[in-house]
Amino acid sequence: MASRAIPTAVQCSQIPHSVPFVLEHIGRALWARGYTSQGLFTLLTCYFDDAGGVDHGYTVVAGWIASVEQWAAFTKDWEDLLSEYGLESFTMKECAQWQGPFKCWCEDQRKLFIRRACQILKTHVRYGFASIVQHAEYQRVNEAYTLKEYTKSEYALAGITAVRAASDWAARNHPGIPMECIFHQGTKGHGGLSDLMLEELKFSPIFRSASEQEGPRPVIPLQVADFLAYEVRKVRKDDPSETRPIEKHRMSLRMLISVPNDWGQYTEQDLIEMCERHPRIEKRTAN
Repeated sequence: MASRAIPTAVQCSQIPHSVPFVLEHIGRALWARGYTSQGLFTLLTCYFDDAGGVDHGYTVVAGWIASVEQWAAFTKDWEDLLSEYGLESFTMKECAQWQGPFKCWCEDQRKLFIRRACQILKTHVRYGFASIVQHAEYQRVNEAYTLKEYTKSEYALAGITAVRAASDWAARNHPGIPMECIFHQGTKGHGGLSDLMLEELKFSPIFRSASEQEGPRPVIPLQVADFLAYEVRKVRKDDPSETRPIEKHRMSLRMLISVPNDWGQYTEQDLIEMCERHPRIEKRTAN
């Protein structure tokens, strides 16, 4: 699975309250006396969520990257859209399955909302990333190599793969600009992801809620990470062999694909080759 607009500057006082308050502290930690509020806006931030799991047979981690300035502008436009439609928050599962606040919507209303949501994404985000780890392949390779001992779980491996893709993109396009990664909280195995990222990348992710219902100070961009993770999970379910023409896929996926992206999944051979190359993953010995 693969495919391969910047707002004007805003002042600190204009950043919506739901943009992570930790970013100023990150900026001060990185630049010390050289910190300025303008420098803060050049920070790159990724927001990731997951989908799938054991019951699906595969795990997806997906998300988006943009500057702090772009995320601030995104958050304002996104909250305005939700307010216009009388929504307190957004999850793609509820929208796609006519649940919660979407249960009384008509199809035309939902299509228009999705179009506008995707247009906001296209306006403000820079790039999308998604990684899929198939559980059966992971378990088979784990029988021959110490894959799980090192990577912790399918979720952790998918997560660090998406983060590494984002880091590589940032290094190519914005060398020297710091990047922070924020994940949706609550997923089982988040401790393993933190440990793996600290070992491999020398920094840890931040975990936050996506809505007021989940916890205080929600991080609104996580709602569109959920959007992407849901759609990648759905296309993996509907078209596992990746043979369906793009025009046959649902409108929401077609619109998301129009945003530059790097989506991929591990095959069993990919996992074997990774284990063979990695100095910390060993081949198991026969008892």
